[in-house]
Amino acid sequence: MAMRKYVEVNISAKSKTTIKYVMKMLASVAEAVIFMFLGVSAVSSTHVWNTEFVLLTVFFCLMFRAIGMSVRASQLSRHRRASAVSNV
Repeated sequence: MAMRKYVEVNISAKSKTTIKYVMKMLASVAEAVIFMFLGVSAVSSTHVWNTEFVLLTVFFCLMFRAIGMSVRASQLSRHRRASAVSNV
């Protein structure tokens, strides 16, 4: 995302298309592997419920999501203030 404006100028349209579809394929494969492991663990015979682990996992996911979004938003705001908005 950060290097997009530099990379797109230096590669051909065919390479852009190839990169686009390779990244989509990698995302699909990663998702399939995650859900495969999730499915295998769901049908295994030993289940141990750990409330503390579940609550901490949800808490940390939400906390780091909020931190990441606020950092990105502040970076974008700083960048947008520096550049003139021409189509408003």
